[in-house]
Amino acid sequence: MKTIAIDMSMLFRRARGQLTGLLASYVDDALACGDSSFSQLTDETRKRFEGKSHEYDNMRFSDIYIDLSDNGFNIHEHPYIDRLNPFPSGTNFVLLRLYRAQLSWLLHSRPDVCVVATKFTQVSVKSFYISHVKQYNATVHNLQCTRHLSPRMCKIDHESLHARAYTAALFSTNHDHSSQLGYIVLLASKLHNAFVLHYASYKSRRVGRSVLVAETHAFADAFDFAYFAKTDLEMLLDRRVPPSAFTASKSLFDVIKKCSNTQESRLMIDVQAVRDAYAVYDISNMGFILGPNNPAEDVTEIGKCHA
Repeated sequence: MKTIAIDMSMLFRRARGQLTGLLASYVDDALACGDSSFSQLTDETRKRFEGKSHEYDNMRFSDIYIDLSDNGFNIHEHPYIDRLNPFPSGTNFVLLRLYRAQLSWLLHSRPDVCVVATKFTQVSVKSFYISHVKQYNATVHNLQCTRHLSPRMCKIDHESLHARAYTAALFSTNHDHSSQLGYIVLLASKLHNAFVLHYASYKSRRVGRSVLVAETHAFADAFDFAYFAKTDLEMLLDRRVPPSAFTASKSLFDVIKKCSNTQESRLMIDVQAVRDAYAVYDISNMGFILGPNNPAEDVTEIGKCHA
């Protein structure tokens, strides 16, 4: 078995020119899918290491529940959400660190709380206020009222399979005046089926001195992930998977697609790398998308996007 580039804990096996099985591991849990021959191999491995018996269709993997259906599967953490408690009165920063770690575990199945959990990780002793307690309690209340929401992984047509990356950035909006970046990568087909492959919301690790800088950093990170996903999928499926990228920044769109000049000297390397990728079709398509229609806005700013 071989590992994929995007996640070293994901293994795959090919036999007779076809993909026969996938196996993902996390600590002492393993999640596998494949044909009968691959199932036999995993069963032999389980017996050798005296592992637990297999769970099929509806299962739990690292406290994340997977429910199989006719057209795909859902992932959720409903029991974990039910166990969340609101912030007690008279709290301090020490308790905030504990509660924000509990909230961060939901990032595996709830993209809508991604930006809230990320904002909490940026709170320090000096920047801690009672407003953070209120925001946490409001987030827990919203989670428990919408516990039925969960990502759905539907079946995708392999012939028209492609990746889509949506990016967004907020310049100097964090309490330390850093930029908040975010992106979402989808797998989609021409049959209008799509599901979320990956999403991220994080504070920019590089100094940004303009909106264009923040947007370029988010775009570069999203393209990196989309390109790795494209490479792995092409290796698994033995077919071309073209990636597309979309940004809500008209300035960035013009700089890359129309080759207009930028006065930001720090951006030249990143911009030229994206231009080269677009020229050789590593990015098959690039588009400009209005902010209200951009799903990446939802992991960048709280309550901004309704896409």
